[in-house]
Amino acid sequence: MRHGPAQFQALISGHDVRVHTVFDRYFATQIESTAVDYRYAVLEGLSAEMSPVDLPPAVADACIKIARDFDLLIAGIDLKRTAQGDYFCFEVNPSPGFLYYEHGTGQPISAALAELLHQGRPSSCRQRAEHFLKGAHHD
Repeated sequence: MRHGPAQFQALISGHDVRVHTVFDRYFATQIESTAVDYRYAVLEGLSAEMSPVDLPPAVADACIKIARDFDLLIAGIDLKRTAQGDYFCFEVNPSPGFLYYEHGTGQPISAALAELLHQGRPSSCRQRAEHFLKGAHHD
């Protein structure tokens, strides 16, 4: 803490889940690791195994909605899923590093982003998100 401010959060047991939203699509990755912070597992001599995971519809919708509420076309959302199936959100990152997750799972996150960029920014993110949440399909 002598090098700058620190943020502390409760230690919640369960599986780390990283969700990338790309406008109206989501890509969820479950991470298996015994490290407190899986991103640094290798520095502790531990591993972090990633796999694509489906989210319950209400959780997926909430992830897309929060990204839209923040007016983000792409976001990285850090969740924890408990053994009881509860989800806790730790962070919504407006400039997420996604290649680590894409390489670990094969999910086409960069292709979805390229497609979105090619199509151009939607005229109203919130209008399209509201329409989407009323009945469209998630990838």
